Amino acid sequence: MGTPRASTCAPGWQLHPGYGFYRARHEIGRPDFGFHDLRHFAATMAAISGVRCQEAVNARKKNLAKRMTAPATAVEPLQLA
Repeated sequence: MGTPRASTCAPGWQLHPGYGFYRARHEIGRPDFGFHDLRHFAATMAAISGVRCQEAVNARKKNLAKRMTAPATAVEPLQLA
């Protein structure tokens, strides 16, 4: 019978978030490849390219802080009477 496609799901239902990953894993013939392995692969590629982990973490933190403060600065302060 197989796994349902997104178009065959009932309204309001969603496929498992990892469906695309598991499908791709099956298609390349690597059922042993785990989702967490992607993190290891990304860290290895970053190290090979010369990026240190701490640099990547700090850049991510700065980006996240900037995105989190943007809505707060875009809204005008509430005027109390």
